[in-house]
Amino acid sequence: FIFVFSLEERQSFEGLRTFRDELTSVYKEDPPPSVIVANKSDIDAQRWTVSEDEVSSLRLEWPNCLQVINTSAISGVNLADVFEPLCAAVKEREAQRRRLAQQREAALQLQSDEPRLT
Repeated sequence: FIFVFSLEERQSFEGLRTFRDELTSVYKEDPPPSVIVANKSDIDAQRWTVSEDEVSSLRLEWPNCLQVINTSAISGVNLADVFEPLCAAVKEREAQRRRLAQQREAALQLQSDEPRLT
């Protein structure tokens, strides 16, 4: 998942907590990888309504958050960087799921091959 907020609109940042809570309630055991995007990083930092400390704290509270990336939709700064770690994490997650499924299948096969005592 990609979650975006505006550095100059506090309400968009506060809204992320609702998404985080919903994400953790739906994916209790295995939350999907996420990236938090802080948009409008091109504006003067004095206009930011969200501090870097707040963003860092949110990342620590966010399950399976890969990173926070500051972007600018106007200039295009760091936009590609949003997708790269997320795509790699999704590929790794799928590979891990395939390995676990194969291990379960092998274990079931071993159980069915065991001689039964009667």
